[in-house]
Amino acid sequence: MNVYLSAFSCEPGRGSEPGVGFAFALAAAQLAAQRPDDTFTLVTRSHAIGKIEAALESHGVGGKLHIRPISLPQFILRVTAERAIRLTYLMWQCLVAFRLLGELKRHDKAVFHHVTFATEALPTAMLFLPGHVRRVMGPVGSAQGLNMMEASSEGHLQHGKAQLRRKVRGFLANVNFTRCDLVIAQTDDAASRFQGHHSTVVVEPNCSIDVPARPATRAARDIRRVVSVGVLEEGKRHELVIRALAHPALADCRLEIYGEGSQEEYLRRTAESLGLSDRVTLKGFMPREAMLADVQDADCLVSASRQEGSAWSVAEAQALGVPVVAFDGSGIETLVRLAGEGYLVGPQAGSEELADTIAKAVAGPRPAPSDRWTGRRLPALLAQWYGLDADLPPHDRADSEPTPHSQGSGRAVPSGRPAASQPDRG
Repeated sequence: MNVYLSAFSCEPGRGSEPGVGFAFALAAAQLAAQRPDDTFTLVTRSHAIGKIEAALESHGVGGKLHIRPISLPQFILRVTAERAIRLTYLMWQCLVAFRLLGELKRHDKAVFHHVTFATEALPTAMLFLPGHVRRVMGPVGSAQGLNMMEASSEGHLQHGKAQLRRKVRGFLANVNFTRCDLVIAQTDDAASRFQGHHSTVVVEPNCSIDVPARPATRAARDIRRVVSVGVLEEGKRHELVIRALAHPALADCRLEIYGEGSQEEYLRRTAESLGLSDRVTLKGFMPREAMLADVQDADCLVSASRQEGSAWSVAEAQALGVPVVAFDGSGIETLVRLAGEGYLVGPQAGSEELADTIAKAVAGPRPAPSDRWTGRRLPALLAQWYGLDADLPPHDRADSEPTPHSQGSGRAVPSGRPAASQPDRG
């Protein structure tokens, strides 16, 4: 079998798309080590090849994964790379298809897995591949439900724009999924939409979280620490968390926000206007290890984001045994359902309901650390997705099938209530 992973973004030690790309590259290398008769190839851009090879070597799988660098000419990158990354991505996908088409035609058995970017709304190289190639796409997609509700409340114009965006995304998803054998959705909401375009859809967020072991203790204090992690942009809704802090239910709490972005001064002014300057701290950027230590010492992590694919900060909190509060409809409810840990507030909840739920979370029992998102689960999942699982020894197979959306286990947690623990399904 010849397996190709396509990752436009792939770099170890990075979050978001580059980190996702490397997590799946590492899993492919680990699967390759178990299957010496098969060939596994990572197709990515050339700028991070040295870092990828060094990281694979440090994990003991150096040389197991063939790396095929494919890059656009420099004159194109100078024009598009910073200002038009999506255009760069589309041109790169066309170049990948051009470079691999003849090679894939020569292979009797081949798999092509598109990993990053994790969006269904942009065409991929899979549109041009030979028909006999098994095509896997994902994890892709983000929740749209909360966005649609907010657009509806803002008036007919905003709702019309949101409906148009949703229809365009649906059209492009249909174009992509028509050529797919398997679609992996990151959220339940995305899976519901994707099933209108493709019958074989499973749910599996792209989180790959292996946090360092450290004592699960918190410093003794009278003031509760609430943390929020994410870029300081409107969609993350840090302002709503600040406003929640003004309610009496959180009088014994302080808020620390990690991240950088265009809303930094706005959030500072919001805290000042509410008389909360002494209880709200904007921490800015912090290296991951230091931030994880801070998050583990917190009493609660709050994500007020209106739209997520798979929020790694939430998965990290779950892995550290930190209570999570988020909004139903944002996509984070899928992480809560699958890990069995977290509190959800209603999609249209305001700052007072959010404050009451945070108060429940900080006062409630601390959950056990979850290993639902460990990277160790990924090689067995790749084997399933590629149709190789039957060839693996029993102890190397995934514990269970990836969650089909139509048969999802568990349920989203009722508004403001904690999830019951579930066994690891990874």
